[in-house]
Amino acid sequence: MSLKILGVMTGTSCDGADLACLEFPSNGANAAEGSVRTLWTVSYPYPAKLKARVLEIQKPKTKFPMESLLE
Repeated sequence: MSLKILGVMTGTSCDGADLACLEFPSNGANAAEGSVRTLWTVSYPYPAKLKARVLEIQKPKTKFPMESLLE
């Protein structure tokens, strides 16, 4: 049986979310030996309204209630 891991990342430009699913063998093989397999990758662009909110929130000295992130 192998181990499948989903990685999710977004950068400071807030263009969108990037996802990748990797499969690691359960036999203890070293990842440096090329035994890790990329199953799929995908990028989802952020809607303009969300991108604007995230860019505003990350400005220095910005204060906001955490609950506002769920709106």
